[in-house]
Amino acid sequence: SGGGTPTPPAPANPVVSFASASSSAAEDADTVNVAVNLSPAPTAAIVVKYAVGGTATSGTDFAALSDSVSVALGVTSVNIPIVITDDSENESDETIVLTLTAGSGYTVGSANEYTLTITDNDDPATSVEGSEDSEIPSAFALAQNYPNPFNPSTIIEFSIPRTQHVSLAVYDMLGQEVRVLMDGVQPAANYRVSFDASDLPSGAYLYVLRSEEQTAVKKMSLLR
Repeated sequence: SGGGTPTPPAPANPVVSFASASSSAAEDADTVNVAVNLSPAPTAAIVVKYAVGGTATSGTDFAALSDSVSVALGVTSVNIPIVITDDSENESDETIVLTLTAGSGYTVGSANEYTLTITDNDDPATSVEGSEDSEIPSAFALAQNYPNPFNPSTIIEFSIPRTQHVSLAVYDMLGQEVRVLMDGVQPAANYRVSFDASDLPSGAYLYVLRSEEQTAVKKMSLLR
Protein backbone atom coordinates (compact mmCIF):
# COMPACT_ATOMS: atom_id res chain seq x y z
CA SER A 1 0.00 0.00 0.00
CA GLY A 2 1.05 3.61 -0.27
CA GLY A 3 2.67 5.47 -3.10
CA GLY A 4 6.31 4.80 -2.34
CA THR A 5 8.93 4.51 -5.04
CA PRO A 6 9.33 0.86 -6.20
CA THR A 7 12.64 -0.83 -5.45
CA PRO A 8 14.67 -1.29 -8.65
CA PRO A 9 15.66 -4.88 -9.48
CA ALA A 10 19.09 -6.01 -8.44
CA PRO A 11 21.62 -5.94 -11.30
CA ALA A 12 22.20 -9.26 -13.05
CA ASN A 13 25.23 -11.20 -11.91
CA PRO A 14 27.69 -11.35 -14.86
CA VAL A 15 28.20 -15.01 -15.81
CA VAL A 16 30.59 -16.70 -18.21
CA SER A 17 29.97 -20.29 -19.32
CA PHE A 18 30.42 -22.74 -22.18
CA ALA A 19 27.65 -22.87 -24.79
CA SER A 20 27.67 -26.69 -24.72
CA ALA A 21 29.06 -29.35 -22.42
CA SER A 22 30.61 -31.75 -24.93
CA SER A 23 31.05 -32.80 -28.56
CA SER A 24 33.21 -35.08 -30.68
CA ALA A 25 35.40 -34.76 -33.77
CA ALA A 26 37.50 -37.05 -35.92
CA GLU A 27 41.29 -36.78 -35.91
CA ASP A 28 41.23 -34.97 -39.26
CA ALA A 29 38.47 -32.52 -38.27
CA ASP A 30 40.90 -29.59 -38.61
CA THR A 31 39.46 -26.97 -36.22
CA VAL A 32 36.70 -27.21 -33.60
CA ASN A 33 35.43 -23.89 -32.23
CA VAL A 34 34.31 -24.06 -28.60
CA ALA A 35 31.85 -21.26 -27.83
CA VAL A 36 32.03 -19.32 -24.56
CA ASN A 37 29.00 -17.17 -23.67
CA LEU A 38 28.99 -14.03 -21.53
CA SER A 39 25.88 -12.50 -19.96
CA PRO A 40 25.63 -9.56 -20.07
CA ALA A 41 28.13 -8.28 -22.63
CA PRO A 42 31.25 -6.79 -21.02
CA THR A 43 31.47 -2.99 -20.84
CA ALA A 44 35.21 -3.18 -21.46
CA ALA A 45 37.60 -5.69 -23.01
CA ILE A 46 38.20 -8.63 -20.65
CA VAL A 47 40.12 -11.90 -20.53
CA VAL A 48 38.47 -15.27 -19.84
CA LYS A 49 40.87 -17.89 -18.44
CA TYR A 50 40.59 -21.66 -18.65
CA ALA A 51 42.58 -24.80 -17.83
CA VAL A 52 43.35 -27.55 -20.37
CA GLY A 53 43.20 -31.22 -19.40
CA GLY A 54 42.08 -34.62 -20.67
CA THR A 55 43.88 -37.63 -22.16
CA ALA A 56 44.91 -36.00 -25.47
CA THR A 57 48.46 -34.71 -25.79
CA SER A 58 49.12 -31.07 -26.61
CA GLY A 59 51.33 -30.72 -29.67
CA THR A 60 50.59 -34.29 -30.82
CA ASP A 61 46.82 -34.74 -30.82
CA PHE A 62 46.02 -31.04 -30.99
CA ALA A 63 47.86 -27.75 -31.42
CA ALA A 64 48.99 -26.18 -28.16
CA LEU A 65 46.30 -24.06 -26.48
CA SER A 66 46.88 -20.93 -24.43
CA ASP A 67 45.15 -20.59 -21.06
CA SER A 68 42.94 -17.63 -21.97
CA VAL A 69 40.85 -15.92 -24.63
CA SER A 70 40.25 -12.17 -25.07
CA VAL A 71 36.71 -10.79 -25.29
CA ALA A 72 36.06 -7.35 -26.81
CA LEU A 73 33.68 -4.76 -25.44
CA GLY A 74 30.02 -5.57 -26.15
CA VAL A 75 30.67 -9.15 -27.30
CA THR A 76 28.46 -11.89 -25.81
CA SER A 77 30.11 -14.95 -27.36
CA VAL A 78 33.68 -15.86 -28.28
CA ASN A 79 35.28 -19.04 -29.65
CA ILE A 80 38.24 -21.02 -28.36
CA PRO A 81 39.66 -22.73 -31.50
CA ILE A 82 41.03 -26.26 -31.06
CA VAL A 83 43.14 -27.44 -34.02
CA ILE A 84 42.96 -31.25 -34.23
CA THR A 85 45.86 -33.25 -35.67
CA ASP A 86 46.12 -36.90 -36.74
CA ASP A 87 48.07 -38.98 -34.25
CA SER A 88 48.63 -42.05 -36.43
CA GLU A 89 50.52 -43.92 -33.70
CA ASN A 90 47.59 -43.94 -31.26
CA GLU A 91 44.57 -46.14 -32.04
CA SER A 92 42.20 -44.98 -29.30
CA ASP A 93 39.75 -42.15 -28.70
CA GLU A 94 41.04 -39.30 -26.56
CA THR A 95 39.60 -36.26 -24.82
CA ILE A 96 40.39 -32.57 -24.43
CA VAL A 97 38.78 -31.03 -21.33
CA LEU A 98 38.53 -27.25 -20.95
CA THR A 99 37.58 -25.82 -17.53
CA LEU A 100 36.73 -22.16 -17.05
CA THR A 101 38.66 -20.66 -14.13
CA ALA A 102 38.11 -16.87 -14.25
CA GLY A 103 36.42 -14.15 -16.22
CA SER A 104 37.61 -10.65 -15.21
CA GLY A 105 34.69 -9.80 -12.97
CA TYR A 106 32.39 -12.51 -14.33
CA THR A 107 31.24 -15.43 -12.19
CA VAL A 108 31.96 -18.83 -13.75
CA GLY A 109 28.59 -20.47 -14.41
CA SER A 110 27.54 -24.07 -13.85
CA ALA A 111 28.48 -24.94 -17.47
CA ASN A 112 32.14 -24.48 -16.59
CA GLU A 113 33.53 -27.62 -18.25
CA TYR A 114 33.66 -28.67 -21.90
CA THR A 115 34.83 -32.07 -23.18
CA LEU A 116 35.86 -32.71 -26.78
CA THR A 117 36.27 -36.38 -27.70
CA ILE A 118 38.71 -37.01 -30.54
CA THR A 119 37.63 -40.18 -32.35
CA ASP A 120 40.44 -42.28 -33.76
CA ASN A 121 40.58 -42.86 -37.53
CA ASP A 122 42.92 -45.83 -37.36
CA ASP A 123 40.27 -48.46 -36.59
CA PRO A 124 41.96 -51.87 -37.10
CA ALA A 125 38.59 -53.21 -38.35
CA THR A 126 38.59 -50.69 -41.20
CA SER A 127 41.17 -49.96 -43.87
CA VAL A 128 40.96 -47.33 -46.60
CA GLU A 129 42.92 -47.36 -49.84
CA GLY A 130 43.04 -44.73 -52.56
CA SER A 131 43.46 -45.89 -56.13
CA GLU A 132 46.94 -45.77 -57.60
CA ASP A 133 45.45 -44.91 -60.99
CA SER A 134 46.38 -41.43 -62.21
CA GLU A 135 42.96 -41.02 -63.83
CA ILE A 136 40.62 -38.81 -61.81
CA PRO A 137 37.05 -40.16 -61.58
CA SER A 138 34.51 -38.24 -63.65
CA ALA A 139 31.57 -38.77 -61.29
CA PHE A 140 30.52 -39.38 -57.71
CA ALA A 141 29.70 -43.10 -57.42
CA LEU A 142 29.10 -45.82 -54.81
CA ALA A 143 29.46 -49.46 -55.85
CA GLN A 144 27.75 -52.54 -54.42
CA ASN A 145 29.89 -54.14 -51.75
CA TYR A 146 31.54 -57.50 -52.40
CA PRO A 147 31.15 -60.19 -51.37
CA ASN A 148 27.50 -59.74 -50.53
CA PRO A 149 26.22 -61.43 -48.40
CA PHE A 150 29.44 -61.43 -46.38
CA ASN A 151 30.95 -62.87 -43.20
CA PRO A 152 32.59 -61.11 -41.48
CA SER A 153 34.29 -58.63 -43.86
CA THR A 154 33.47 -56.99 -47.16
CA ILE A 155 34.84 -54.39 -49.58
CA ILE A 156 33.11 -51.09 -50.39
CA GLU A 157 34.32 -49.09 -53.37
CA PHE A 158 33.42 -45.51 -54.28
CA SER A 159 34.65 -42.59 -56.37
CA ILE A 160 34.75 -38.83 -55.82
CA PRO A 161 35.57 -36.47 -58.73
CA ARG A 162 37.10 -33.61 -56.71
CA THR A 163 38.66 -32.90 -53.32
CA GLN A 164 35.86 -32.49 -50.77
CA HIS A 165 34.53 -33.59 -47.39
CA VAL A 166 33.25 -37.16 -47.59
CA SER A 167 31.68 -39.46 -45.03
CA LEU A 168 30.99 -43.18 -45.32
CA ALA A 169 28.94 -44.77 -42.54
CA VAL A 170 27.06 -48.00 -41.86
CA TYR A 171 23.55 -48.05 -40.39
CA ASP A 172 21.25 -50.81 -39.18
CA MET A 173 17.72 -51.06 -40.57
CA LEU A 174 16.42 -48.90 -37.72
CA GLY A 175 18.55 -46.04 -38.96
CA GLN A 176 21.04 -46.24 -36.09
CA GLU A 177 24.67 -45.54 -37.00
CA VAL A 178 26.85 -48.55 -36.19
CA ARG A 179 30.18 -47.61 -37.78
CA VAL A 180 31.85 -44.58 -39.37
CA LEU A 181 34.30 -45.80 -42.01
CA MET A 182 35.42 -42.39 -43.27
CA ASP A 183 34.76 -38.79 -42.31
CA GLY A 184 37.00 -36.04 -43.60
CA VAL A 185 38.33 -34.14 -46.60
CA GLN A 186 39.56 -36.55 -49.29
CA PRO A 187 41.23 -35.92 -52.66
CA ALA A 188 39.60 -36.94 -55.93
CA ALA A 189 40.21 -40.68 -56.40
CA ASN A 190 38.72 -44.15 -56.51
CA TYR A 191 38.55 -45.64 -53.01
CA ARG A 192 38.38 -49.13 -51.57
CA VAL A 193 37.27 -49.54 -47.94
CA SER A 194 37.52 -52.82 -46.05
CA PHE A 195 34.70 -53.20 -43.51
CA ASP A 196 35.01 -55.82 -40.74
CA ALA A 197 31.68 -56.56 -39.05
CA SER A 198 32.93 -59.17 -36.56
CA ASP A 199 31.28 -57.27 -33.70
CA LEU A 200 27.87 -56.92 -35.37
CA PRO A 201 24.89 -59.33 -35.45
CA SER A 202 23.63 -60.94 -38.64
CA GLY A 203 21.17 -58.92 -40.65
CA ALA A 204 20.74 -56.25 -43.30
CA TYR A 205 22.64 -52.97 -43.14
CA LEU A 206 22.78 -49.78 -45.16
CA TYR A 207 26.00 -48.02 -46.09
CA VAL A 208 25.72 -44.34 -46.91
CA LEU A 209 28.22 -42.20 -48.81
CA ARG A 210 27.79 -38.44 -48.38
CA SER A 211 29.71 -35.67 -50.11
CA GLU A 212 29.19 -31.92 -49.96
CA GLU A 213 26.67 -32.20 -52.79
CA GLN A 214 25.39 -35.78 -53.08
CA THR A 215 24.32 -38.85 -51.09
CA ALA A 216 24.30 -42.49 -52.19
CA VAL A 217 22.88 -45.47 -50.29
CA LYS A 218 23.26 -49.22 -50.78
CA LYS A 219 22.16 -52.30 -48.84
CA MET A 220 24.32 -55.21 -47.71
CA SER A 221 23.71 -58.41 -45.75
CA LEU A 222 25.81 -59.93 -42.97
CA LEU A 223 25.25 -63.70 -42.61
CA ARG A 224 26.88 -65.75 -39.87
